[in-house]
Amino acid sequence: FRLLRLNQRVSSESALISRTEWMQCQSKETLVPKEEIFLGLDLSAVNDLSSLVACSAKNNDRLKAWFWKPGDVVGEHEDRDRAPYRLWVKDGWIDAPSGKAIDYAFIAKRVAEIRGQYSILGLAYDRWKIKDFIRELQAIGLDCYLDGDDKPRHGALRLVPWGQGYADMAPAVDAFETSVLNARLKHDGNPVLAMCVANAQVVMDASGNRKLDKSASRFRIDGAVATAMAIGLKSKQVVKTEAKFQAFFV
Repeated sequence: FRLLRLNQRVSSESALISRTEWMQCQSKETLVPKEEIFLGLDLSAVNDLSSLVACSAKNNDRLKAWFWKPGDVVGEHEDRDRAPYRLWVKDGWIDAPSGKAIDYAFIAKRVAEIRGQYSILGLAYDRWKIKDFIRELQAIGLDCYLDGDDKPRHGALRLVPWGQGYADMAPAVDAFETSVLNARLKHDGNPVLAMCVANAQVVMDASGNRKLDKSASRFRIDGAVATAMAIGLKSKQVVKTEAKFQAFFV
């Protein structure tokens, strides 16, 4: 508003969610078995942090997050990122199988488990490494299809491509921020997710559209990206449903 309406000089980079705002969203409200959810998946490079975040389809935006990191680099990355990864692994917040590279098979198996516990309406994904992930899904017999490319199949996992540019991320960032500001977002205090949100900054284009800054100079924001995609997919689905509903009564 200050940039576009008041013609004031402001930085095009800013934090998305403050620590105070995030802490105010902590809640005992959790996902309920068999309920409908949306997922956001942010796969890392082979030796870094990967994240998966679930968002409830109804009754606020209740979140649950899962994280993976190669076990053999946890100590090294703890020093690099100044984050207590070893403690988080011990406490169960991060799954760190042995090795120097992340095995996407572990993530695929977790998605299969989540699919058995909840009704997944869609999984938004960054195209980075997604072919490797799909191969792992197929290897364990989990049927899936690409939204917009493949014909939907009953019982198959719906995978929704989610670009990391302004076109897809701007509405996702807006939906994420609005959920926090309106106190709809509920999280369980996951410290890894809290770190990612605290690190998350946005960059803005000349039109005021925002996206999360994933440049190499930033600390880990993978959980914030996955959260934005999950809430963004939910918001997009609601808009589509409302459009169909309105068209029916025209």
